[in-house]
Amino acid sequence: MNKRKQKDLEFGNTYERKVIEWLNKNTYKDNPLSFYKNPFNVMDMCNSTNILELKTRRIFHNQYPDLMIGLNKIEEAENSDDNATYTMLFLCKDGLYGWDCVDGKSYEVRMGGRCDRGRDERKICAFIPSEDLQLITTDINSVS
Repeated sequence: MNKRKQKDLEFGNTYERKVIEWLNKNTYKDNPLSFYKNPFNVMDMCNSTNILELKTRRIFHNQYPDLMIGLNKIEEAENSDDNATYTMLFLCKDGLYGWDCVDGKSYEVRMGGRCDRGRDERKICAFIPSEDLQLITTDINSVS
């Protein structure tokens, strides 16, 4: 694996642990989240009523007009037949933000990704408007 990709994966994994710890301490005390046991699961964490995906970004949440996430994450939520709340989390330089994936919420579908880690990692993505993100906390961020 490319060194840059390995470093990016370690970065993401470190912050996943910090975020789930903060969420369980502050938001989900009575119904704690846990990571999916299968590392290839589409989403990152869940409890009995919530399913969440976390993307850690080295930018401010509103540095660009939208934030990118794999379309497969949105499709997982839209095609589910459970009653769980699906939330896409973005840990940015200025805090942790959330976007609940519900019918009727707008996002744009287009090609996105990167090519700077040794191979073409572009795919069809969902672009969520930055203005639609809800601040969860500034207690944690992607630079702390």
